Amino acid sequence: MTMNKATLFAGTLLLSSGCSNFGETPSESSKRIYNEMKINHFESIDFKNIGDEKWTKVCFFGPGSQEYSSSDTLGFKWDVNDYTDVLASSNDFNVIVFATDNEVTEHVIHKKNHGDFSKLSRRCYKRASSRFTKGQPDDSGWVSYNTFVETGKNQSYY
Repeated sequence: MTMNKATLFAGTLLLSSGCSNFGETPSESSKRIYNEMKINHFESIDFKNIGDEKWTKVCFFGPGSQEYSSSDTLGFKWDVNDYTDVLASSNDFNVIVFATDNEVTEHVIHKKNHGDFSKLSRRCYKRASSRFTKGQPDDSGWVSYNTFVETGKNQSYY
């Protein structure tokens, strides 16, 4: 193998092994989240039908959340940084956590370009109040999901 081919091979190997979350295929749960949005023409998503039957709240962590305690948000000891480094290393992901009052039942690494929930970051919402609607585009045209508030009712979150 010549020097150029060896260098190219080593560089390719390094790039493919060093990008664990960035080139990763979306998880089944992330695909279900995206498909739920797609069914609703990207206007809204209701999380109550996503995840297992056990969870009682859904919590969101976006870029910058790693600087805060996810345990404080969840109400029990669980550090998002022990399970993924995407929040510290990229602005392209949300981590969506399904939990009970004392344990995480599932966490989902979800690409923001398949549904941006970063405006909900560091908040938890009860299962019964886990419906969100598409917000207004920002100056660059990017759209995030916001809390859904029915007339006369407040969004219930922890």
